Amino acid sequence: MKYRRIRLDEIQVGTPIRIDVGNIVELAESIKKNGLREPLLLNPLNLMIISGYRRYAACRLKASGLTVMAALPDDVTDACNEVKQHLDAPDRQYSLPLNARERINLGILLNQLPKPSEAIGNFTHDSVTGPAIGLTSAILWRVRSTLGRAREWEPTPDVDALLARRIVRLMLEAIDHPVEGVSASQAVKILHGMWKRGECPHLLSEVIKPRPERLSSNTPTRSRQVSVGLAGIPRRASAVEFRRGVDAISGACAGLASLGATEIPREDADYLSREIKTDMQFLRQFLKKLQEA
Repeated sequence: MKYRRIRLDEIQVGTPIRIDVGNIVELAESIKKNGLREPLLLNPLNLMIISGYRRYAACRLKASGLTVMAALPDDVTDACNEVKQHLDAPDRQYSLPLNARERINLGILLNQLPKPSEAIGNFTHDSVTGPAIGLTSAILWRVRSTLGRAREWEPTPDVDALLARRIVRLMLEAIDHPVEGVSASQAVKILHGMWKRGECPHLLSEVIKPRPERLSSNTPTRSRQVSVGLAGIPRRASAVEFRRGVDAISGACAGLASLGATEIPREDADYLSREIKTDMQFLRQFLKKLQEA
Protein backbone atom coordinates (compact mmCIF):
# COMPACT_ATOMS: atom_id res chain seq x y z
CA MET A 1 0.00 0.00 0.00
CA LYS A 2 1.31 3.45 -0.92
CA TYR A 3 0.22 6.67 0.81
CA ARG A 4 0.28 10.10 -0.77
CA ARG A 5 -1.28 13.51 -0.19
CA ILE A 6 -3.65 14.41 -3.02
CA ARG A 7 -5.68 17.53 -3.74
CA LEU A 8 -9.42 17.10 -3.40
CA ASP A 9 -10.02 18.47 -6.89
CA GLU A 10 -7.83 15.69 -8.35
CA ILE A 11 -9.98 12.96 -6.83
CA GLN A 12 -12.61 11.32 -9.07
CA VAL A 13 -15.98 10.58 -7.51
CA GLY A 14 -17.75 8.48 -10.14
CA THR A 15 -20.92 6.87 -8.81
CA PRO A 16 -20.72 7.00 -4.98
CA ILE A 17 -21.24 3.66 -3.27
CA ARG A 18 -23.29 5.38 -0.60
CA ILE A 19 -26.89 6.32 -1.22
CA ASP A 20 -26.94 8.67 1.79
CA VAL A 21 -23.83 10.05 3.53
CA GLY A 22 -25.85 11.14 6.56
CA ASN A 23 -25.00 14.18 8.70
CA ILE A 24 -21.38 15.10 7.95
CA VAL A 25 -21.20 18.52 9.68
CA GLU A 26 -19.68 17.12 12.89
CA LEU A 27 -17.29 14.95 10.87
CA ALA A 28 -16.24 17.98 8.78
CA GLU A 29 -15.49 20.00 11.93
CA SER A 30 -13.43 17.13 13.35
CA ILE A 31 -11.40 16.78 10.13
CA LYS A 32 -10.79 20.52 9.99
CA LYS A 33 -9.58 20.57 13.58
CA ASN A 34 -7.70 17.26 13.84
CA GLY A 35 -7.03 16.24 10.26
CA LEU A 36 -8.14 13.09 8.46
CA ARG A 37 -7.50 10.13 10.77
CA GLU A 38 -8.35 7.55 8.12
CA PRO A 39 -7.08 8.04 4.55
CA LEU A 40 -9.32 7.78 1.51
CA LEU A 41 -8.92 4.55 -0.45
CA LEU A 42 -8.44 5.40 -4.14
CA ASN A 43 -7.91 3.46 -7.33
CA PRO A 44 -4.29 4.34 -8.22
CA LEU A 45 -5.03 4.22 -11.97
CA ASN A 46 -7.63 7.01 -12.04
CA LEU A 47 -7.82 8.31 -8.42
CA MET A 48 -11.44 7.14 -8.23
CA ILE A 49 -12.81 6.80 -4.69
CA ILE A 50 -13.20 3.17 -3.64
CA SER A 51 -13.90 3.78 0.03
CA GLY A 52 -14.23 7.05 1.91
CA TYR A 53 -16.88 9.02 0.02
CA ARG A 54 -18.36 10.26 3.32
CA ARG A 55 -14.94 11.50 4.46
CA TYR A 56 -14.42 13.09 1.04
CA ALA A 57 -17.79 14.89 1.25
CA ALA A 58 -16.92 16.17 4.73
CA CYS A 59 -13.58 17.52 3.48
CA ARG A 60 -15.26 19.27 0.56
CA LEU A 61 -17.74 20.86 2.95
CA LYS A 62 -15.03 22.80 4.77
CA ALA A 63 -12.13 23.38 2.40
CA SER A 64 -12.35 22.70 -1.33
CA GLY A 65 -8.61 23.29 -1.86
CA LEU A 66 -7.52 20.94 0.90
CA THR A 67 -5.09 18.12 0.28
CA VAL A 68 -5.86 14.81 1.97
CA MET A 69 -3.96 11.63 2.66
CA ALA A 70 -4.95 8.83 0.29
CA ALA A 71 -4.18 5.12 0.32
CA LEU A 72 -3.25 3.73 -3.11
CA PRO A 73 -3.41 -0.08 -3.08
CA ASP A 74 -1.01 -2.21 -5.12
CA ASP A 75 -3.72 -4.73 -6.03
CA VAL A 76 -7.20 -5.96 -5.10
CA THR A 77 -5.97 -7.97 -2.10
CA ASP A 78 -4.19 -4.93 -0.70
CA ALA A 79 -7.37 -2.86 -1.02
CA CYS A 80 -9.56 -5.61 0.47
CA ASN A 81 -7.39 -5.77 3.59
CA GLU A 82 -7.86 -2.02 4.06
CA VAL A 83 -11.63 -2.21 3.50
CA LYS A 84 -12.08 -5.19 5.82
CA GLN A 85 -10.22 -3.39 8.61
CA HIS A 86 -12.41 -0.33 8.08
CA LEU A 87 -15.65 -2.36 8.19
CA ASP A 88 -14.64 -4.73 11.00
CA ALA A 89 -13.52 -1.96 13.38
CA PRO A 90 -15.48 1.13 12.29
CA ASP A 91 -14.88 4.57 13.74
CA ARG A 92 -18.29 5.72 14.99
CA GLN A 93 -17.75 9.23 13.70
CA TYR A 94 -16.21 8.21 10.39
CA SER A 95 -18.40 5.26 9.45
CA LEU A 96 -22.02 4.41 8.79
CA PRO A 97 -23.27 0.85 8.25
CA LEU A 98 -23.44 -0.21 4.60
CA ASN A 99 -26.62 -1.75 3.26
CA ALA A 100 -26.55 -4.61 0.75
CA ARG A 101 -26.58 -2.40 -2.35
CA GLU A 102 -23.75 -0.26 -0.99
CA ARG A 103 -21.71 -3.39 -0.25
CA ILE A 104 -22.25 -4.63 -3.80
CA ASN A 105 -21.24 -1.22 -5.18
CA LEU A 106 -18.08 -1.39 -3.08
CA GLY A 107 -17.36 -4.90 -4.33
CA ILE A 108 -17.69 -3.75 -7.94
CA LEU A 109 -15.17 -0.94 -7.36
CA LEU A 110 -12.75 -3.35 -5.68
CA ASN A 111 -13.06 -5.76 -8.60
CA GLN A 112 -11.68 -3.09 -10.92
CA LEU A 113 -8.27 -3.37 -9.26
CA PRO A 114 -5.62 -5.76 -10.65
CA LYS A 115 -5.10 -9.18 -9.11
CA PRO A 116 -1.91 -9.68 -7.07
CA SER A 117 1.19 -10.55 -9.06
CA GLU A 118 1.71 -13.75 -7.04
CA ALA A 119 -1.88 -14.98 -7.62
CA ILE A 120 -2.22 -18.56 -8.82
CA GLY A 121 -4.21 -19.53 -11.90
CA ASN A 122 -7.61 -20.07 -10.28
CA PHE A 123 -7.60 -16.71 -8.46
CA THR A 124 -10.88 -14.77 -8.72
CA HIS A 125 -11.57 -11.25 -7.53
CA ASP A 126 -14.84 -12.27 -5.85
CA SER A 127 -12.94 -14.72 -3.63
CA VAL A 128 -11.29 -11.78 -1.83
CA THR A 129 -13.74 -8.92 -2.42
CA GLY A 130 -16.75 -10.88 -1.13
CA PRO A 131 -15.34 -11.60 2.35
CA ALA A 132 -13.92 -8.06 2.54
CA ILE A 133 -17.40 -6.54 2.24
CA GLY A 134 -19.05 -9.12 4.48
CA LEU A 135 -20.57 -11.34 1.78
CA THR A 136 -19.65 -14.72 0.35
CA SER A 137 -17.97 -14.83 -3.03
CA ALA A 138 -21.00 -16.71 -4.41
CA ILE A 139 -23.42 -13.99 -3.27
CA LEU A 140 -21.28 -11.24 -4.76
CA TRP A 141 -20.86 -13.08 -8.06
CA ARG A 142 -24.58 -13.87 -8.43
CA VAL A 143 -25.75 -10.34 -7.58
CA ARG A 144 -23.11 -8.78 -9.84
CA SER A 145 -24.02 -11.00 -12.78
CA THR A 146 -27.71 -10.19 -12.41
CA LEU A 147 -27.02 -6.50 -11.89
CA GLY A 148 -25.01 -6.43 -15.11
CA ARG A 149 -28.08 -7.64 -17.02
CA ALA A 150 -30.31 -5.06 -15.31
CA ARG A 151 -28.68 -2.26 -17.34
CA GLU A 152 -29.73 0.40 -14.84
CA TRP A 153 -28.26 3.17 -16.98
CA GLU A 154 -30.90 2.60 -19.69
CA PRO A 155 -34.04 4.77 -19.29
CA THR A 156 -36.20 2.38 -21.36
CA PRO A 157 -35.20 -1.16 -20.37
CA ASP A 158 -36.41 -4.24 -22.22
CA VAL A 159 -38.23 -7.15 -20.59
CA ASP A 160 -35.01 -9.01 -19.68
CA ALA A 161 -33.56 -5.92 -17.97
CA LEU A 162 -36.80 -5.35 -16.04
CA LEU A 163 -36.74 -8.94 -14.83
CA ALA A 164 -33.09 -8.59 -13.76
CA ARG A 165 -33.91 -5.37 -11.89
CA ARG A 166 -36.72 -7.07 -10.01
CA ILE A 167 -34.52 -10.04 -9.12
CA VAL A 168 -31.72 -7.72 -7.92
CA ARG A 169 -34.19 -5.87 -5.70
CA LEU A 170 -35.28 -9.16 -4.12
CA MET A 171 -31.68 -10.33 -3.73
CA LEU A 172 -30.77 -7.15 -1.87
CA GLU A 173 -33.87 -7.50 0.30
CA ALA A 174 -32.90 -11.09 1.14
CA ILE A 175 -29.42 -9.91 2.21
CA ASP A 176 -30.62 -6.92 4.26
CA HIS A 177 -33.67 -8.67 5.75
CA PRO A 178 -33.05 -12.44 5.65
CA VAL A 179 -36.05 -14.75 6.01
CA GLU A 180 -35.89 -16.81 9.19
CA GLY A 181 -34.65 -20.30 8.41
CA VAL A 182 -33.17 -19.39 5.02
CA SER A 183 -29.68 -17.95 4.71
CA ALA A 184 -28.95 -15.01 2.44
CA SER A 185 -26.75 -17.32 0.36
CA GLN A 186 -29.61 -19.78 -0.17
CA ALA A 187 -32.07 -17.00 -1.01
CA VAL A 188 -29.75 -15.37 -3.55
CA LYS A 189 -29.03 -18.77 -5.11
CA ILE A 190 -32.76 -19.49 -5.54
CA LEU A 191 -33.43 -16.04 -7.01
CA HIS A 192 -30.45 -16.33 -9.36
CA GLY A 193 -31.84 -19.63 -10.62
CA MET A 194 -35.28 -18.07 -11.18
CA TRP A 195 -33.70 -15.23 -13.14
CA LYS A 196 -31.87 -17.68 -15.40
CA ARG A 197 -35.17 -19.53 -16.01
CA GLY A 198 -36.94 -16.28 -16.86
CA GLU A 199 -39.32 -16.46 -13.88
CA CYS A 200 -40.70 -13.16 -12.64
CA PRO A 201 -41.50 -13.04 -8.90
CA HIS A 202 -42.88 -9.85 -7.35
CA LEU A 203 -42.31 -10.45 -3.63
CA LEU A 204 -39.64 -12.27 -1.67
CA SER A 205 -42.36 -14.18 0.19
CA GLU A 206 -43.54 -15.69 -3.11
CA VAL A 207 -40.34 -17.63 -3.63
CA ILE A 208 -38.56 -17.93 -0.29
CA LYS A 209 -39.95 -20.07 2.49
CA PRO A 210 -38.24 -20.89 5.77
CA ARG A 211 -37.20 -24.49 6.26
CA PRO A 212 -40.11 -26.07 8.21
CA GLU A 213 -37.92 -28.64 9.96
CA ARG A 214 -34.38 -29.92 9.93
CA LEU A 215 -34.02 -32.63 7.31
CA SER A 216 -32.07 -35.82 7.82
CA SER A 217 -28.61 -36.03 6.33
CA ASN A 218 -29.91 -39.09 4.45
CA THR A 219 -32.39 -36.96 2.52
CA PRO A 220 -31.49 -36.94 -1.21
CA THR A 221 -29.78 -33.75 -2.41
CA ARG A 222 -32.51 -32.96 -4.93
CA SER A 223 -35.23 -33.18 -2.27
CA ARG A 224 -33.33 -30.86 0.06
CA GLN A 225 -33.01 -28.21 -2.65
CA VAL A 226 -36.68 -28.36 -3.59
CA SER A 227 -37.78 -28.12 0.04
CA VAL A 228 -35.82 -24.90 0.64
CA GLY A 229 -37.88 -22.06 -0.68
CA LEU A 230 -39.50 -23.26 -3.91
CA ALA A 231 -43.19 -23.88 -3.37
CA GLY A 232 -46.13 -24.81 -5.55
CA ILE A 233 -44.40 -27.29 -7.88
CA PRO A 234 -47.21 -28.98 -9.87
CA ARG A 235 -47.44 -32.77 -9.88
CA ARG A 236 -48.45 -32.89 -13.53
CA ALA A 237 -46.96 -30.45 -16.01
CA SER A 238 -49.13 -28.84 -18.67
CA ALA A 239 -48.04 -28.66 -22.32
CA VAL A 240 -46.90 -25.06 -21.80
CA GLU A 241 -44.88 -25.98 -18.71
CA PHE A 242 -43.37 -28.93 -20.56
CA ARG A 243 -42.17 -26.64 -23.36
CA ARG A 244 -40.78 -24.20 -20.80
CA GLY A 245 -38.87 -27.04 -19.21
CA VAL A 246 -37.39 -28.02 -22.56
CA ASP A 247 -36.45 -24.38 -23.24
CA ALA A 248 -34.86 -24.14 -19.78
CA ILE A 249 -32.72 -27.23 -20.47
CA SER A 250 -31.62 -25.85 -23.84
CA GLY A 251 -30.86 -22.45 -22.32
CA ALA A 252 -28.90 -23.99 -19.46
CA CYS A 253 -26.78 -26.04 -21.88
CA ALA A 254 -26.10 -22.96 -24.01
CA GLY A 255 -25.18 -21.01 -20.88
CA LEU A 256 -22.76 -23.72 -19.73
CA ALA A 257 -21.16 -23.80 -23.18
CA SER A 258 -20.48 -20.06 -22.88
CA LEU A 259 -18.55 -20.61 -19.63
CA GLY A 260 -15.63 -22.19 -21.48
CA ALA A 261 -13.18 -19.32 -20.99
CA THR A 262 -14.70 -17.94 -17.78
CA GLU A 263 -12.96 -18.05 -14.41
CA ILE A 264 -15.38 -19.89 -12.14
CA PRO A 265 -14.92 -19.53 -8.35
CA ARG A 266 -13.80 -22.79 -6.75
CA GLU A 267 -16.91 -23.21 -4.59
CA ASP A 268 -19.16 -22.55 -7.59
CA ALA A 269 -17.18 -25.01 -9.73
CA ASP A 270 -17.63 -27.73 -7.10
CA TYR A 271 -21.34 -26.98 -6.81
CA LEU A 272 -21.76 -26.92 -10.61
CA SER A 273 -19.96 -30.25 -10.95
CA ARG A 274 -22.29 -31.90 -8.40
CA GLU A 275 -25.38 -30.44 -10.05
CA ILE A 276 -24.36 -31.58 -13.53
CA LYS A 277 -23.78 -35.15 -12.31
CA THR A 278 -27.19 -35.20 -10.59
CA ASP A 279 -28.97 -33.65 -13.57
CA MET A 280 -27.36 -36.12 -15.95
CA GLN A 281 -29.00 -38.96 -14.04
CA PHE A 282 -32.42 -37.34 -14.40
CA LEU A 283 -31.84 -36.56 -18.08
CA ARG A 284 -30.78 -40.15 -18.85
CA GLN A 285 -33.94 -41.46 -17.20
CA PHE A 286 -36.10 -38.94 -19.02
CA LEU A 287 -34.39 -39.65 -22.36
CA LYS A 288 -35.11 -43.37 -21.89
CA LYS A 289 -38.79 -42.59 -21.31
CA LEU A 290 -38.91 -40.48 -24.45
CA GLN A 291 -37.29 -43.25 -26.52
CA GLU A 292 -39.76 -45.78 -25.17
CA ALA A 293 -42.79 -43.56 -25.84
